[in-house]
Amino acid sequence: MIIVAVIAVLNSVVSLYYYIRVLKHMFISESEGELPELKVTAPQMVFVLILLVPTLLFGIYFTPLVSFAENCLSILIK
Repeated sequence: MIIVAVIAVLNSVVSLYYYIRVLKHMFISESEGELPELKVTAPQMVFVLILLVPTLLFGIYFTPLVSFAENCLSILIK
């Protein structure tokens, strides 16, 4: 299992290199000019709200989703 642990550490080091580059560009590098102003249209806002409602609903009250999954599983097992 030592070989697997060494491979995991090496993978972590490689991934850390990529994540640190992202953080460097976010916080340390100079920006290349002004960012354009973000304009959100009404259809885009409606779409975001349509996706926000089930995300919050199932994030807070996920019992119906779990019950549905259990019922589906019981149907497949029978």
